[in-house]
Amino acid sequence: SVLIGKIRLIPRVVRAIEESGCNQVKLGSFGIDPNIGLAMDKGLMDFVIDQQHHLHGWTAVQFATLYITTGLIIAPPQGGVYLSGPALMTKDNFTRGILSICKDSNKTIGLTPDHECIHRNTISIGGVVHGTTTDKFWDAVFSAANQSAIDMGIDLKFDRFEPQESNQTLYKRMS
Repeated sequence: SVLIGKIRLIPRVVRAIEESGCNQVKLGSFGIDPNIGLAMDKGLMDFVIDQQHHLHGWTAVQFATLYITTGLIIAPPQGGVYLSGPALMTKDNFTRGILSICKDSNKTIGLTPDHECIHRNTISIGGVVHGTTTDKFWDAVFSAANQSAIDMGIDLKFDRFEPQESNQTLYKRMS
């Protein structure tokens, strides 16, 4: 068994295993690298421990910003710990989308199932909620959703409705 601590060594170790013909080696690593998917496809790598660095940074900023701007915290999960990693990945659950290296990472995101980069400005997300423009509860929801769409560079179609004469009329307009 070999556990690789530095992802830059993966191509060398995989090459050595291929050249030696020693296919009984159990190989794993920490971190994600584009070579891992190829090694898994060839049956040369058994697992990778994804430390999910993006979640470490993202959740800290999101939670801190929420607290600073509103004084609120996200309800803690059972056990009180927000898990942001690590994730054990094998050939069965390995997602190549996390390995996407798009030419302009500010405007593209991930991989689609057919392995093409998606330009963020082509993404359009829509939503319908039962809240009306006079329901203050939805102010924070819409504000956060709109800011998130701006931050991610996507199109958000998430409209609020004016109060209607009845809920039935409101629900009909929503549908």
